[in-house]
Amino acid sequence: MEVDLSKRTGNIMLYALTALLSFVVFTSPVGADQKPPPRIEPRAVVRMLENRENIVLVNVASFLECMDSRIPASLCVACAEAEGRADLLTRDRNAKLVFYGGNAPVEESCEVIGAAQRAGFANLYILKGGLTAWKRAGYETESVNRIPRVLGPALKPVDLKAWLNTAPAALMIDLRSPAAYRSHHIAGAVNMPLASLHRTYQDLPLDRPLLVIDVDGSRSFLAASYLQRKGFENVRRLEGGMAAWQTGNKGGRHEGAQPSLRTRALFRPDCLSGHRGELVGGERSGSGRPRREDLAVVSPVTVAPFTRRDFNLPLTAGIPV
Repeated sequence: MEVDLSKRTGNIMLYALTALLSFVVFTSPVGADQKPPPRIEPRAVVRMLENRENIVLVNVASFLECMDSRIPASLCVACAEAEGRADLLTRDRNAKLVFYGGNAPVEESCEVIGAAQRAGFANLYILKGGLTAWKRAGYETESVNRIPRVLGPALKPVDLKAWLNTAPAALMIDLRSPAAYRSHHIAGAVNMPLASLHRTYQDLPLDRPLLVIDVDGSRSFLAASYLQRKGFENVRRLEGGMAAWQTGNKGGRHEGAQPSLRTRALFRPDCLSGHRGELVGGERSGSGRPRREDLAVVSPVTVAPFTRRDFNLPLTAGIPV
């Protein structure tokens, strides 16, 4: 009896392809094929509220920014800290969720939106223009814990290297997301995202000059004011943020990734990897955030004291001071 090997091989390939397609369909995350939420004007949100629709406002900026200024009764769930927090949005999957940020527009890739889609929420919207547009339209906002602004010194990008030479113990704090930091950052800077600064500030040394760096200079003012309020007296911000620094350093050298931030040597000014003030690109190991013991080798006075309770608080709770 002759066996048609070509036919049998074809059947095997067909079965394998069918199994593969089934695996892809059933293991794809819920919401992966959903369309991005539509962007709506502030007036449309107000109409929803006036009509007493089931609407939940979600501020996806950092916790500090949300507590500082937000639309009344908003939830605070930062894009960078959305993992495992979708259950905090609301139990009603028919509710209309309206996401908004501060000065920066909400990206469709925001993990809070993705988490809401995977959780089964269908009525999702993004507030066009964010909190800035809401304020410009004259609508009400609230401040749960307003951070008093302090007119501290701003450092121009062109003066960065000279300042580092005069302040060798200075610590540069990159407030951007871990992904943005991995993409490119200034050599010698450590990553402390603004989204978690209300917790991680306690890891910073009190006796070293600090320079806070954001994307475009719009958020470092709040961060610097917050740190000064917490007892850090020598705080500067990079004027214009990374955008201004890169504009003035287009010829800057790209270096390889620095060692993990979990090495003690990286936090000693005389052992910093690379040339401080240069652009560094590429991946790096470690979590991107210094450990308390890493900073402790610098000096006997190292970290801010624990003067507040742990931040396992409801989303609408204020900032302990």
